[in-house]
Amino acid sequence: MSAMAATQLKAGDTVPAGVTLDLGFPPSKIDLAEHVKGKKIPGYLAAQDALKAQGIDEIVVYCVNDGAVMTAWRKDQGCGEEAVGGSLLKFYGDPTGAFTRACGLVLDHPGPTYKGLLMRTRRHAAYVVDGVVRAVEVSEKPDDPAGDDFPESSCVESMFKHIAPGVALDVKLPEADC
Repeated sequence: MSAMAATQLKAGDTVPAGVTLDLGFPPSKIDLAEHVKGKKIPGYLAAQDALKAQGIDEIVVYCVNDGAVMTAWRKDQGCGEEAVGGSLLKFYGDPTGAFTRACGLVLDHPGPTYKGLLMRTRRHAAYVVDGVVRAVEVSEKPDDPAGDDFPESSCVESMFKHIAPGVALDVKLPEADC
């Protein structure tokens, strides 16, 4: 997949290499393709133990934004190192949108750009093992291109079905788990 992907990331693809994301502020650069080799917020946070039991060692949260905003979002969600027991969730910024474009996941519907958002990442979740995508779910509908009203396909319950088919997610999830 090139840095200017014409198609959306799908199962069987490898995570785009050579495109960096920002971690924290000031940002340290990471190449997600290298970072995941071998290896929505309230619901994923609540389900950490169940995910760990299935071999998940990290949950990457990224969007078109900078490291400072992502650090503030991480802290706001209680997902930082300061969280009790730590957190599997790691928040990365894609300030130029390069990774989002490489994955073919740019939200280019006129609604968000009309509101002043020049680029946004489509709401999605991917299950990645050793840099290879096993499953990807994008939350969008014709009347909800941002997936704000119907995020269920990228929530932890949906992704857990890809991670552990036939295993029930036995976790009390928050009311709004995405």
